[in-house]
Amino acid sequence: SLSFGIAFSEPVTGLTTGGFAVTNGTAGSLTGSGSNYTLVVTPTGQGAVTVQVNAAAAQDTAGNGNTASNVASVTFDSVKPDVTVSAVSIANASPILFAIEFSEPVSGLDASSVSVTNGVKGILSGSGTSYTLPVTPIAQGNVTLQVQAAGAVDGAGNSNNASNTASALY
Repeated sequence: SLSFGIAFSEPVTGLTTGGFAVTNGTAGSLTGSGSNYTLVVTPTGQGAVTVQVNAAAAQDTAGNGNTASNVASVTFDSVKPDVTVSAVSIANASPILFAIEFSEPVSGLDASSVSVTNGVKGILSGSGTSYTLPVTPIAQGNVTLQVQAAGAVDGAGNSNNASNTASALY
């Protein structure tokens, strides 16, 4: 859920959840009194959640209704980034270059979040949605790479899902 703070220029009464225009969400509890209130909104989908206090939703001590407020907007994102890995080097190459592609920009990825079998990790490079990692094979056979779950986060703080396991023959 998301919390929206509402501040009136003077104390008001009569404000209820019905006094709000909410998009991409459902108004929940309304708390507060006087000139300060908090509305809890449960998002109904990904993207912008907006809240506006409707005109005449509350009254001051003289019985005057408020004017409509500005529109407050928060972007709701609860989707974890997906990640796909693939070997981009030709067979029997050393080192083997692996491409790491995220479904949206992420940060915080480092080599410790990458599992490799039959190889030694080189230096991870890249940013945003695209990264590469060279892996030097230890012995003949398959060299595999997988990005572990929670190895990186998107702008909303959602950690990534685990990737597929990519394999290259050496």
